Amino acid sequence: MKERVFQFSFRDEVEGLSKKVGWASIVDPYSPEIAEESMFVGDFLVLSMRVEERRVPKALVKKYCAIEEEKIKRSKDLKRLSRREKKRIREQVEFLLLQKVLPIPSVYDMAWDLNGEIVYFFSTSSKVIGDFQDFFHKSFDIMPSPIIPYNLAMTRFGTDSVKGLSPEVFV
Repeated sequence: MKERVFQFSFRDEVEGLSKKVGWASIVDPYSPEIAEESMFVGDFLVLSMRVEERRVPKALVKKYCAIEEEKIKRSKDLKRLSRREKKRIREQVEFLLLQKVLPIPSVYDMAWDLNGEIVYFFSTSSKVIGDFQDFFHKSFDIMPSPIIPYNLAMTRFGTDSVKGLSPEVFV
């Protein structure tokens, strides 16, 4: 398990990607190293999922695309550019701007009860939860699934026990 954590740990040196994901120490998530002693607390594996994303504002891409398109039209004495040429320009502009933008870091903590086989993930964002599930599956070859009270009741007490249930408003 430790080997898988180290294999999928966050790497700063990977360039050119708009989004990077990796495991980090829960004690110091911005450190490039994960100390083995900080990974385990009792029967729990505790880690942070570190995500760094580079985003270029669409208005900025649009501005630099327009400038580049005008340069090419003037240099080649054209009135319009082909769709393929515009797409090539857009990709090139996005790539160049992406290199100049600083990544935005995010850190999400998780604790995996190795005996109880339950993973606690500390985020409520459905997008982040989806990213976590995918990365956890990639890292450990196990697909975690959210514990939803209705599904939990079906698992523990059987499908007959939840057939007649309906939502209740608590005031």
